[in-house]
Amino acid sequence: MDDSQEDVEKFVKEMGVHYTIVMGRDSVADAYGGVPYLPGTFYIDRTGKIVDRVFGLAGHGDIEENIKRSLAQGAAPVNASTPTPEASKPQEQKQ
Repeated sequence: MDDSQEDVEKFVKEMGVHYTIVMGRDSVADAYGGVPYLPGTFYIDRTGKIVDRVFGLAGHGDIEENIKRSLAQGAAPVNASTPTPEASKPQEQKQ
């Protein structure tokens, strides 16, 4: 989490990343239950609850399956605001 915004933007462009990237300090990582090492992926259901988190590299198939499982866990909210990280604690940690 020590990279500058410019470094991250360059990496995202080079790697063709088309999903949300979060940058933050240790306080942000702590709000999400801690980030022991990078990369870290948080799977969030339709209600905004963190339902899983994975640290380390993962294959395309694993990521796709985790996304499908996460989206299936929560119903789509109606006019709901995005919950704060403190309201969403992970249920389980995979390593």
